[in-house]
Amino acid sequence: MNTCRFCKEQTTDHLIKYGVRHYAHARCGLKAQGAAFLDNLTDWQCGQFPYFVAKEFGLEGVIETRYARAEVEHVAGGAA
Repeated sequence: MNTCRFCKEQTTDHLIKYGVRHYAHARCGLKAQGAAFLDNLTDWQCGQFPYFVAKEFGLEGVIETRYARAEVEHVAGGAA
């Protein structure tokens, strides 16, 4: 069981790990930090971020771009 850093709810639901021992609901993280919350995530994590939550905050383009970049890097790294 983990605790959301922002709403303090203890849950077994899906939380996003955005730092060492820091977990948050996607919506809570965006409410508290806005787009800066996504800066703490890897490109791959952005691709796994709940799309409709990001869309509520107008950030769906950010997660799409970062996920696409992660895919390109993965393919390029796999070809080497």
